[in-house]
Amino acid sequence: MAQCVPDTASEELRGNGASYHGKRAKTVSGKICRNWKKEINAGSVFLQSGKEANKFPYENHNFCRNPNGLMPLPFCVVDRTGKKIETDIEFCFSHPGCDYCSGSLKDVREGCKEAAEKGFCNYSDLKTAENRIYWWTNCKKSCCETTKCSLQE
Repeated sequence: MAQCVPDTASEELRGNGASYHGKRAKTVSGKICRNWKKEINAGSVFLQSGKEANKFPYENHNFCRNPNGLMPLPFCVVDRTGKKIETDIEFCFSHPGCDYCSGSLKDVREGCKEAAEKGFCNYSDLKTAENRIYWWTNCKKSCCETTKCSLQE
């Protein structure tokens, strides 16, 4: 049975998306998200491994989520290269919400502008997340400038 999702769900991404309850069901790479409840029931290796497993939404839908701010951005479970038996985690947004790009913005290392222009700030999958966190931490100004957000200092 499908789970009801309130019409008040907002597509606005704020910060790392811990409060995101929109209806986006596709990743940055264009993959369709799999159903959370079915993945948990099927024993998806990622969702069932470790002490973090109980933090994932046991919900009957395939919308992007970031429960408890566990990841840098909302994400979902997807088929790994079209194989329905193997799954991966991918992000549904390429960068944090625009509210993240307000206040004091600065780059604390050299080469930030060039790195941001090459896409080093763009999130895509779990494998590159740690690298993207590094760039957002050290090159916040340049990363924010590459988003479609208007900068407010």
